[in-house]
Amino acid sequence: MKLKYTTGKVQAILTNIDTHDKITLEAVPSGPADEEGITLFTYQTWSSPNQHYLVKPASENLLFTPISQTTVVSDLYCPTIIPSFTGQPGTFVSGKVTPAVRGVLITLTSPDSPDLKLTQITDEDGAYSIGPLHNTLSYQVSAEKQDYDIKKSEEREHDFVATKLSKLTVSIKQGPEGEYRIRGLPPNCPITITVRSDKSPDVRRASPSSRIIQVGETDSENVNFIIFHKPTTFDITGYIDIADEYIPTTKIILIDESKEHGRKVHTSPLDQSRLFIFPEMDLSHVFTVKLESSLSPSMYNFKIPDVKLKSEGPYQHTDIAFKPIRKSVPQEQVTRASFTAVAVIVLSMVLAANHATLVPVFAQVYHSVMNRSSGDIPEQSTENNGMEYIDDVHKSGIRRGKSRKR
Repeated sequence: MKLKYTTGKVQAILTNIDTHDKITLEAVPSGPADEEGITLFTYQTWSSPNQHYLVKPASENLLFTPISQTTVVSDLYCPTIIPSFTGQPGTFVSGKVTPAVRGVLITLTSPDSPDLKLTQITDEDGAYSIGPLHNTLSYQVSAEKQDYDIKKSEEREHDFVATKLSKLTVSIKQGPEGEYRIRGLPPNCPITITVRSDKSPDVRRASPSSRIIQVGETDSENVNFIIFHKPTTFDITGYIDIADEYIPTTKIILIDESKEHGRKVHTSPLDQSRLFIFPEMDLSHVFTVKLESSLSPSMYNFKIPDVKLKSEGPYQHTDIAFKPIRKSVPQEQVTRASFTAVAVIVLSMVLAANHATLVPVFAQVYHSVMNRSSGDIPEQSTENNGMEYIDDVHKSGIRRGKSRKR
């Protein structure tokens, strides 16, 4: 590096582009400065071959051209020569805040470079120094700190004068309509009014957070705030991802897990919107939102989903998916069941159509079976007995024919 060296350290920061590892090297002068005051600084390190590096010089008081360069460590040439940098002493913008105030935010900008914005905090002596900067640009500085009125000094361009603002904390009681009044403020003085939520346990925040007024000879009116109270209840909202055909058989259930063994708080059926809301739940409780289905497990495969929620904040929203799948029935079982059903139907129709004819036959068969089982079998020794039996059958409508004598 060819530098117009003044004071301070000069470093070279090497970043491995592939691994992001960083190496910080001290650059040292290789000899005295030449006639133009330029000194050559060198640095070196070991590296594996075929490594890519981003090289960036650093100094407390020098500006470098270019800002950074990339290089590749070759296994053919050793050592690898990195392109040189040129460094020039930069410009510093320095000043202080009077009386000495620590922690003042100093912001530096340039009308010649809109993207330039540098900040620094004053030390315990109220001093600051920003740089190195290019001496070809013009710069502007501003200062700010809460509870201070800071103005530019008339004596030095980059100095400031700070005035500590007085701070008055009052507690007021609101009227029935939320009105308030503060008396005894000094005139011709800017006053910042802030609502302190940390002193009001039921106040969450105020909008706006503060108001600045200029106290004059007359009263300032309509210095209003909107107060947001801390929630005392909790709302649960949700959406059920479910097909239309399963909505009539599904219910949404809310269980308060903070109760012993859990307790159902709400049970409600779904509607076509699939949205649900459980309003005004107790804070700091744990709730479980789950579904209840009347679908038969023998006909559907499904899992009952549930979601646990803790009642924190004004509300919580959850999405639940319920996707039942109808079970498939083997074709052989379906065919066998269909044939059986058809046979039963046909038999029922035959019985219904021949009710008057078939009932006497069944009665005769029943009596015959009962007589045989009891051993009471009539003797058929005469012609009349045989004829009577045939005639009974004829009357029942079962058969027609002539009898034979035995």
